[in-house]
Amino acid sequence: MASRSEARRRKTGIEPTSAHAAPAAPLRAKVLALLALISGAVYAPTLRYGLVWDDPISIHRWLPALRPWTRVFLPPPAIPQFPPDYYRPLQLLSYHIDAWIGGGAAWAFHVTSVLLHIAATLLVYRTGLSLWRAAVLRIRPA
Repeated sequence: MASRSEARRRKTGIEPTSAHAAPAAPLRAKVLALLALISGAVYAPTLRYGLVWDDPISIHRWLPALRPWTRVFLPPPAIPQFPPDYYRPLQLLSYHIDAWIGGGAAWAFHVTSVLLHIAATLLVYRTGLSLWRAAVLRIRPA
């Protein structure tokens, strides 16, 4: 009778993980760390920048109208310069957290953007790697 891993390999065409596959994990961690470092370095200069475009409106007019912070989960009534089709509760919650951390300083809002860029870079890498592996396994099954 075939073992569970042998049956899985026959069914999916994917080899079970084994001890000899373990050295790839430190390399993968190093690649992810390098990508995070590069992405962070590219966007780090924004931490010195001030608020631009509609940021002052969002921070100085919308946030005071949405106190306490739990009000971000309900569509806001009559906030100055708040377009009715622009209701984004997670963005407004993020603004509240950023304002709380940085006391309204621009760098705190930019830190969130830098961290989101790093996360997006890592997710694109992981997705691309998964698609590459899937394509290679289709072309050349184990």
